[in-house]
Order: sequence, then structure tokens, then C-alpha cells
Amino acid sequence: MESSASEEDDNCLSCRICRFQGGLDLPTPTIADLDDLRTQSHAFSISIFRHWVLLNKILKRFEGQIQKRWIKRNNVQRLSVLLQAWPHMAATHRPEFATLRKISVNNNKRRPNQAKEKEAYLWPYINQEDLVQSHNLLIFLNSRGRHLPDKFVFGDQHQASVGKPCGTGEVDKYKMSLHGQKSPKTYGSLVLRDTGDRVQQELRMEPAAGLQVLEVQERILDFLVKCCRLILHDKNLDQLDLVETKPSPPQINPTLPVHTVTAMAQLAPYRLPQKLDMRRLRVLISARREEAEEHVWALREDPAYFAQTMREWSEHSPFMIPDKIKRPHSMVGEPVFWDKVATNMIFHAYSSLVLFATADEAVILAQERLDSCRHRLELSSSLPPEVEKIFQRLDHIVQIVADEPLGELMLGFPASPPMRYGYERAAADSSPSFNSLKVKMGRLSAAWRVQVLFRTLLSPEQQKKHGLNNTVEEIQRMLDEHSKDSDLISSWVASRFSDLALMSEFRRQLGLFQPWCTAWRSKSFIEDDAPYFFSMVECVHDFTSCAVLDAADPAFFAYPSDKRKTRETVVQMRLAEKRLDKFWATVDNHCEAHTSYSVLHLLMDFFTDWNRKIHRTKPWKEPKENGYRPSQQAEDGKDEEIGLPLHVFDPNARCSHPKKSELLGGITPQKAKAKTRPDGPTPSPGQEARRDSATSTEEKEDVEVKKIKVNKRAFKVFATMFHVPSASEQQNTGEVAWSEFLYSMKMIGFSVEKLYGSSWQFTPDTIDLQRSIQFHEPHPRAKMWFWLSKEYGRRLNRAYGWTGETFDLQ
Repeated sequence: MESSASEEDDNCLSCRICRFQGGLDLPTPTIADLDDLRTQSHAFSISIFRHWVLLNKILKRFEGQIQKRWIKRNNVQRLSVLLQAWPHMAATHRPEFATLRKISVNNNKRRPNQAKEKEAYLWPYINQEDLVQSHNLLIFLNSRGRHLPDKFVFGDQHQASVGKPCGTGEVDKYKMSLHGQKSPKTYGSLVLRDTGDRVQQELRMEPAAGLQVLEVQERILDFLVKCCRLILHDKNLDQLDLVETKPSPPQINPTLPVHTVTAMAQLAPYRLPQKLDMRRLRVLISARREEAEEHVWALREDPAYFAQTMREWSEHSPFMIPDKIKRPHSMVGEPVFWDKVATNMIFHAYSSLVLFATADEAVILAQERLDSCRHRLELSSSLPPEVEKIFQRLDHIVQIVADEPLGELMLGFPASPPMRYGYERAAADSSPSFNSLKVKMGRLSAAWRVQVLFRTLLSPEQQKKHGLNNTVEEIQRMLDEHSKDSDLISSWVASRFSDLALMSEFRRQLGLFQPWCTAWRSKSFIEDDAPYFFSMVECVHDFTSCAVLDAADPAFFAYPSDKRKTRETVVQMRLAEKRLDKFWATVDNHCEAHTSYSVLHLLMDFFTDWNRKIHRTKPWKEPKENGYRPSQQAEDGKDEEIGLPLHVFDPNARCSHPKKSELLGGITPQKAKAKTRPDGPTPSPGQEARRDSATSTEEKEDVEVKKIKVNKRAFKVFATMFHVPSASEQQNTGEVAWSEFLYSMKMIGFSVEKLYGSSWQFTPDTIDLQRSIQFHEPHPRAKMWFWLSKEYGRRLNRAYGWTGETFDLQ
């Protein structure tokens, strides 16, 4: 095949079919004609199986020796082997992103030495940093040498970042057959597009993309065979038939101090491709849904949590970005500013609840339908049409949910306190966004590296070029390994990034469901009716976008819950609670004016717990001098629960907020529009079941919670999170280190997994519990303030029924 690159460039690159074209900055497969395609594919196929047969024979006889020798070598010796087997190997993890950091924001010119960068896009996992580790190369050898090449077709296609394939009209009449082909005669063979049934047609690949996969696999197997020859330098590998085969050595499972998605993502390219794990998806999304619901309730119940959340949203408002004279927008600090912040915060809270609840129920439905047809599902068969549509709808919902944190990061990331002074806002810009800001930071600074990666994440073109999942993993790796870069990520940005990364993981997992995922993603999704959750999100947007909320300034909600209870602190706490109730009554009033329903009633289908009550502080009572009993004072000091639980609300009621007329004071509700709760799209069966149960007046039966014995170290953590002291004793108001919280949860029987951003997943392991839960690590200081530890304690109480009396010292 003729090369359009220079002779010098071709010497730097082994890839023979990829060329940079039209400034795309990506290697793009090209094919001259049909004869050229057949010649290339046949040559690659023969070479692939020749290398694979040799590698398979080597492993069957010497894999144990290879493992022992590789582990005994130091990094310098390992690196020598790698560079002999793959000259000019990239030095860093994900080398295509290392290249990206060198690019200026406005530099659209072709970079020099592009040929040297092509390998970074085609084989990003072939790099010194990852392969020099003790286990990655050994796992790579085992997976590629023990399994036929067709098992890696979809993975090799998606790992390589390439441009859109192009070919001639004659070539486009054919597709390439790779999946399920186990001989060099059929592997990479060309078949007319319309040959075979629908499933067979979907399994085949476009000719240029298929040729790209053959190129990638041929180079990988050649590299692995060379590594074996170098490690077994004293063995004659040309006479393997004279050596007896040996049992396979134990499978290598790297031990990690904490299970992290970053470590698992690093291992993924070297392992046998994963399969779709619907159980894991269900655990992740259910925990995130529970977090969204708890967030909504905490905003209504806890003045300290409400005030802190308001401050976070205000600090990430684009109006905080300085202009040329380093001043924020003139609106900052004014009542209209706090109105905008409050409405954005409310919309995010309720729209997140709607979206994650919808995604959760879509996952449950998809898992149930898949389980019902899994026994008759084979690679040669297609999904039943109704099951395919359910998965297509789930894929569509996941993409919609991912759009929300993307939009929030577009506005909030450059406005975050650590990053805002690296940008400049035009003085006349009333709605600044990432793309309209002027970058002022130096290119050698840590902030430059961070903003380039986030610009890549938030750019649709760059997402298509590098892949959303790859970019998310690179950012997470930066957060885990570079403290200076991590310090530039605020907790608000980390939280939004966690949501985006969760949806990215969903998309990746659904992409493992091959070949059926390729089939449904090749079709356009058409919803029979407007989605029910869309109607709800639109309603929330309608009433929040025009709401006028008085007294939204966080300064009005001072809540000294971390101080000892005295007359003064109790009065202040009750005042803050009253102001918060009045604020939410105003919100409900605006919602009723536009939808004829309160917020809670409007979105009742998306809640899971209808027995929730708002906790409020009781009035102060002076302790009795005579006959004082500490237990009685502790009992008197407990919070009271006010308001009707949501389950006794009349479904046809105009207003479901308790005592709203008292809370609103002199505020007169606006005349309700002739608009009702959206009709048309109907709730899911699960939503209907919860709605029916919500009309019941029966309280939940008290469930006996088993006592948990913990050591002194864990007891101190849980005492801070749950203990309610009497008025005569000093509260434990100290901080809780995040590492101590992780230790305590592991100690009582949870498995702990670090997800993306600041999110951690806690899954019951040896403890007898059913549900998982997610918490966000405080950032940048990994310590929980008193108010946050109390909030996490409330969530554990609602999830598992735990109180301060649940834990006993061993």
C-alpha cells in the first residue's frame, strides 16, 4: 500500500494502514481498492495466527517460569525487555493524553512528528509506565495467549482512537468477518453486506475498521512473542513440540489496598474483555438514587446543610469569574444573585432525583427482561424486539442523565475558587461559559494541565476523538496520583464529575453487551410518547426559572448544632429551622402556581420513602435543680418530628406542605394557572405501586436493629456520627478523618470501592444488610466536619436504622 507519510515518519511507525488526514489529529484507516484490502487482510490474518499458535505453545510449557523470572527482575531489567520488544515505546500511561497537554487551546495547526504520535492512539496501553509493573505484562500474556484473537475484536476496536474510516465504492459493498472466526482462512474474510441473517450482518465490521483491528492484533501478538523470547533467552523456542506441556499456573490477581475503578481500568486492556454486569449497574445506580433522595430531604430539613449547599453553588456561579479588572459581576451578593443560585440548586436537586430514579427503574426492568430470555440467548441469535427496545431506551436515558453534569461543569468548573483566576470574563458577558472565557494561566502550571483535560471532557469534538470513558479515566488518574492537580478540583466539581463518570461507566458496560449493543446503537431511538420523566423535569424547570425566593442568603440560616445546647443555641437553631420551612413553603407556593401541585406531590412517583418526617428542635426547657435525671434530660433534648409524613397526603390535595399558611406569613399565594399534573406519559409499574402505598396511613413497623460490636477506634467514629448528648455534657464536635470512616465501615463488614471523583461505594460484605450506599469524600481536606458527619449519620440511620445505641464496644 502506498504511503502518504514521509519516509522518515514511516520508520517511526509500524502501523501500515493509518494516515493523518485533513488535520483530524487521529490516525485514519484508508484502503486503496478491493484487491489491496484482500491482500492486507489475508497477510495480517496469517501473521496473527502464526504468532498466536507460537505464544500459546510457549505459555502451555513455560508460563510459570515466565512469571517467576519477570517478578524477580527489577524495573530497569523489565524496561530493557520491553524496549527491545517494542522500540520507541511510549513512556507514560495513556500517552495520547500526554500529547494533548502539549497543545495550546487555540492551536489548530498540525503538530510536528505526528507519525511518532500515532502509536499512542492505536496502542495506548502499550507504554512503559504500565507494563513495567510486576503483573500487567503477565496478565496480558495469559489473556492473549490462552484465548483466540476473535475474543478481543470489539475491545481492540474501541481501545484504539481512530478517525472515521474511508474506502472506495467497491469496498463499501463488503463487510469483514472477524467475530467467531477461528482460522486464518476465515478470520478477516470479506462477505457481501446482505449475506446471512440480521445477527450475522451485525457481527461483521466495516472493512477499514476490521483491517485496523487486524493491524492492532498483529502488532500486539508479535510484541508478546518477542517478550517471551527475551525472558526465556536460554530456551530453544523453535522446538517446543519436544517439551511437555505443564498445568496452568495460578491466575494472577493483583492485591490492592483499596479497590478503585482507576486500578481496574488500568488492568482492563490486558485482561479478557469483561461481560455486561447488570447486577453491578443496579447496585451503583440504586445507591446514587438513594443519595439524590437524601439530598432533597436534607435540603428541606437541615439549615446547616442547606446553607453549605447554597455557598457551594454560589462559589461556582459563572458570575464569580473576574473580569479584566479582577472583579466579579456586579450582581454578586445582591438578592437577585441569591435567587439565581437558589433556583439553580433546587432545579439540580429535583431533576437529579427524577433522572436517577428513572435510570434506576430502567436498569431494573432491563435486568428482569434479560434474565427472562438469557437461557435462549446466543451470539448467533438476536435480542427479542421488546428486550432490544428496553436496552435501547436505557442507553438513551443514560445519555440524557450524562448531559446534566456536563452542562453544570461547563459553567461551574471555570468559576470554581481554585480555577477562576485563570480565566477572564468579558465585562458585558451576562452568561459566561467555558468557551467564551479568556484563558490567563501559564502553560507550565498545574492549572493548565487540569483545564486542558476538562476542556477535552466538555468539548463534543474532543469527546468523539478521545472517548468519554478514556477522558474520565485520565482525569480520575490525575486526581489519584497528583496532589497538586487534585487540589485544584473543588468538592462541587468532584461531585459533578462523579455523576458524569458514573454514566460513562454505564455506557461502557452497555458497550460490552456485544453484538447486541452495536445493533441497537446503529438504530435511531424513537420514543412512543414523550418520556414521563421529561415532563417532570420540564415542570421543575418551569417553576424554578421564574421563582422569586426571599431570604435565600446562607447567612440567614446560621445553625449552631455543633455547639452545646443552651437557651441561646436552641433559640438560634429553631429560628434557622423556621426560616428554612418558610423558604420551602415559598418554593411550594411557586410550584403550585405553575403546576397546581406542591413539589413533593408533583414528584411523588420518584421517591422511595413516603414515611419521612421533618425533624425539628424542641423548645428549650430549663433543667430542674432537684430530682434531675440525665436520662430524662437526654429524652427532653431529642428533636421533635413535625408535619405530616408524606404517606398521608391526599393525592388530590391542592397543597401538601404542612402549616404552610403559618410559614408564609403575609405572603399571598399566586393564583394557580389552569395547568395540571402532566398527563399522557404514565408512571412505571414500580412508581404506581409506590403511589398506592403512599396513600396508606399505616406506619412502617419498627424493625429490630442488631447490635454491632466495634473496637474503640471505630466506636469513636460512630459516636461522633450518631451520639446526641444531654444538655449538661459537652458534645463530641471534633472532625472525623475520612480514613477513619473508611476503616470503621470496613471493620463492621462493608466492602469499600473508590469510584470516580469524590464518590465511594459501600457494599455489604460480611454484614447482614441488603442495600449499598454511596458517600462523597470531603475535598480537598479529607476530614468530615461536624455537620457533614451528622448528615452521613442520618443517612445511615434511614438506610439501616442505626442509632448511637446500635454500637457497643468489644
